[in-house]
Amino acid sequence: MTHCPCGKSSIAPSPNSDLANYTFPARASCTSPIPTCNNVCDKPHVQCGHPCRILCHTGPCPPCSVELTRPCRCGFSTKSILCCELLKEGTAEEVEILCNRPCMALRACGRHECRRPCCPLASLASIGGKKGKKRGLEERVSGIGEERGGWHECDLVCRKMLSCGNHRCEERDHKGACPPCLRSSFEEV
Repeated sequence: MTHCPCGKSSIAPSPNSDLANYTFPARASCTSPIPTCNNVCDKPHVQCGHPCRILCHTGPCPPCSVELTRPCRCGFSTKSILCCELLKEGTAEEVEILCNRPCMALRACGRHECRRPCCPLASLASIGGKKGKKRGLEERVSGIGEERGGWHECDLVCRKMLSCGNHRCEERDHKGACPPCLRSSFEEV
């Protein structure tokens, strides 16, 4: 060993070396502990690349303690979080930051509010329903998240009376007219 664990301070190679050129004297044997200096480690963490901020140490660096500020999924608020808490364990993928703000945007049916907490499409609520200069923008964003399985697909059943007058629409609540009734009736007329 020629240097301390962080690599910033030198260790004398032999007991008769000139100590003026080295920070630490030579170790008595290879089993003697490696000396540590008072410098910050500064080795980059494997997952995030942030430098280790604790003093020179032996063994692996502790979890990254850099404080980061990240927006929540809907973008309404931010949260300060430690880097080691932000990364999913064993990966470089970040966990999702969520707030409790309910989404006020209308769902695909045009009648019900989304009300999901921290909906990523919540910004559509500020665009929808306004007239004037932003009308073109409203038309461009309509339909986002309204596809089948999308965030703003309505999960309530329509239940409007169909054109046959005998059955109700069993599709998810939707805009526009209900589809024609496809049920067969074998009643004598």
